Amino acid sequence: EKEFGPKSRLKRYILNEADIAFNSVGFAKSTLLNGFTTVRDLGGTGVNISIRNAINAGKIPGPRVFTAGKSLATTGGHADPTNGSSRILIGNPGPKEGVVNSVEDAKKAVRQRYKNGADCIKITA
Repeated sequence: EKEFGPKSRLKRYILNEADIAFNSVGFAKSTLLNGFTTVRDLGGTGVNISIRNAINAGKIPGPRVFTAGKSLATTGGHADPTNGSSRILIGNPGPKEGVVNSVEDAKKAVRQRYKNGADCIKITA
């Protein structure tokens, strides 16, 4: 199975975080076996932090991972999970989901990323 392909957009609606984590184990191993010893992941669901932790603990093979966890953006920005989706299905995302519209929202979001174990912060337009 490929990480990116014709069905990758559909997967965000049909896969849960456990499915994503399970698939990520194979992707991490193949990334390492293809010669990549260090990678950056600048936007994900939080599974990226768990995969990094499992690699660091020696539980699964994979490259060194520097991750931001979920990236940040304003409402309608690149990291807004409601983009292209019905707001009825998604709701009204805030700092925890990566949507920040004020200095206070940004502070909350950055602190949450730090608490979750992010190595860096990714801010998108």
